[in-house]
Amino acid sequence: MEAEQRALVQAWWTKSCHDLAAVRLLLAAEPPALDIAVYHSQQAAEQAIKAWLVWKEVPFPKTHDLNRLLGLCAPLEPAFESLRPHAAFLNPFAAEFVIPATCPNAPAKTRSRRCASPLRCSNL
Repeated sequence: MEAEQRALVQAWWTKSCHDLAAVRLLLAAEPPALDIAVYHSQQAAEQAIKAWLVWKEVPFPKTHDLNRLLGLCAPLEPAFESLRPHAAFLNPFAAEFVIPATCPNAPAKTRSRRCASPLRCSNL
């Protein structure tokens, strides 16, 4: 493995580890910051998969879709197929909890009608 490739694998893996560390801190908070913890859980999984794909020299598209990324892994390592239920659980958290549900421009399925003040929500 080339040094540049090794550095990229390490960078993806480090990001994954940092997200997992953030999850632990967010869950230990009082009260736990569950919405942000699930987002970082999805990110940790995504970055770990991307580290593996770089290590195996498998190109991947710019995506947050864990199932799509697992589909690239499975031909080389069939054990990745067993992770699909976990990917299906985590996938919605890639974006769903990033935008506050009370913001008017949040996806309709997560938006509430409580956002009356522009100070409570920003236009993204």
